Amino acid sequence: MYLRTVRFQVKQSSMGQFRSVAEGTKAAVARFDGLQSTQVAMDNSGKGILVGVWDSEEKAMAGMDASNEIWAGVAEHLEAPPEYVDYQHCMALRV
Repeated sequence: MYLRTVRFQVKQSSMGQFRSVAEGTKAAVARFDGLQSTQVAMDNSGKGILVGVWDSEEKAMAGMDASNEIWAGVAEHLEAPPEYVDYQHCMALRV
């Protein structure tokens, strides 16, 4: 298992439409080989995080170009480029 987070800040002027813009990326995200799941959360200020769980680091790295294209497609709604953080040591805990 491999985990990547993507932190982002949505422009205040785009807050109302960002959810539909993000929904429009679902089909592209679904095509990522090895992506097990994604969760996206955003607070009222537009600060957000995406958490992606991957089968392996190799598959996560193989998807970087396509991921960058998706983020480029929503860039007009963001304050700055998204920030990626990868985690190589992951465990699943169920409560």
